[in-house]
Amino acid sequence: MMQPSYEDAQALAGFEATSWGLNVRCRAVRARKVLGWEPSRPSLEEELPQIVKEEWALLQEDAH
Repeated sequence: MMQPSYEDAQALAGFEATSWGLNVRCRAVRARKVLGWEPSRPSLEEELPQIVKEEWALLQEDAH
């Protein structure tokens, strides 16, 4: 199966293409084990409440 390029996915699905694959669970085990990598940014789970709050505020602005 051929994977579409980012540009093709954007043309086909617009903003929704960005969320494709967000349901994929991964842990970067090899990067941690082999390279000693550790994440330096908050996880999506940690950032989600702020994202929702900001999106809600934008929706409220659009409603007025």
